[in-house]
Amino acid sequence: MLNADLPFRFKDHFRGLYGRGIIRAEQDYLVLEFEYDGSSSIHKREKLIAHIPRREICLVQLQKKWLGLRWELSIEGAGIEYLRDVPFLPFLYDGGRVVLLISSRDRQVAEAFASQVLERT
Repeated sequence: MLNADLPFRFKDHFRGLYGRGIIRAEQDYLVLEFEYDGSSSIHKREKLIAHIPRREICLVQLQKKWLGLRWELSIEGAGIEYLRDVPFLPFLYDGGRVVLLISSRDRQVAEAFASQVLERT
């Protein structure tokens, strides 16, 4: 089981805001802890936490973007609409998946995370 925290950035497609957080794999859930950048009047540096049941995840994929300087970690739920109903995840939800932006310096941790997260214990 992977125990490392993977830092990420995100764009809230609904509001057009940016933020950052960490994702980690626990026994039964993926846990995302995140907050918005700056002084957003929507969430004033409030840490938001979302839990995604691992049994509901069908795909975790890491893709190179923008000349390899940025990577995207995509998480898709078993039902295309499932992730939209997880508390706080609609902020990160993009067409049936949650998209997290990963720095190139965290690529190796992200690769290990993506390959191990679907393993059942």
